[in-house]
Amino acid sequence: MPSYVRPSLILNVDIDERDFSDEAVADIKRSYSYVAPSQVKAAPAPADTEDVVWPVANKMTLTVRMHRPYWEKDDPEAQELWEAVMPKWLHNMFFKVSNTITASNKIRREKGRPTLDFPWTGINFVDKMAVTVKAPDDSSIPDSAIDLIEDLREIAVTGAFGEGAVAVCIPSRESYDAQYAAAYAEAKAKAEAEAAAAAEAAEAEKAAEAVALAEGLEEEAAAGDAAEELVAQVEGEEAAADESLAEEERLAIVPEFDVDYTLWSVTYADGTVKTYDSAKAEFVD
Repeated sequence: MPSYVRPSLILNVDIDERDFSDEAVADIKRSYSYVAPSQVKAAPAPADTEDVVWPVANKMTLTVRMHRPYWEKDDPEAQELWEAVMPKWLHNMFFKVSNTITASNKIRREKGRPTLDFPWTGINFVDKMAVTVKAPDDSSIPDSAIDLIEDLREIAVTGAFGEGAVAVCIPSRESYDAQYAAAYAEAKAKAEAEAAAAAEAAEAEKAAEAVALAEGLEEEAAAGDAAEELVAQVEGEEAAADESLAEEERLAIVPEFDVDYTLWSVTYADGTVKTYDSAKAEFVD
């Protein structure tokens, strides 16, 4: 009976190599043990530049297996099994994983540790289709992902992707990276303008203090020389601190923008990658 059939699940967790450690692996395996067994590996860190600091390269992938036909929507038996099992099962797994991410990050914050966010979510239907979706800011897996998967099954039946499609990324990394870079540039420009205004105000305050100091030491040359040396030293330290602060602020910029999911990347078994416009239901390259 289809209702008694259950898929198997493994969580494949990619962690940015900058955050990867034995402790991180143990923490993940422990936190997600009640959901499913997990396999954790390091992922290459994105190459930051002066123009953009990329999000961490973390990805949570749900690897799904079922040893009976279930994916093909035009197969009556497979469709019957899908309808009886998969929507409810996927909903439960999405709920469990999302709750675990939230609870784990809450504990991390309480302990003063950085959160472990997952900008990308994968659902890998082994030997059928691997789907990667940009996750919301809280790293949860929304129920709308199930509707998206249903759409992909329909597309597979219609043959819109052609033969040999094995993976879909929504939106394509090229599209998302362009959106992120543009939003980051806007946020960076805003932060720089605010920093410049603050620096100007601080400079005016320091100038006023310097004038007051000079007036107070006019008749004490020796003390004046000592004061000048002290002021120069302090200003040098402040300049170094300002530079360090600017770097910290640059790293802390997290652009806020509504992700456009229109353009997808479709990968084929031979390694070919095409860009699919989901609004027009056609390839654009």
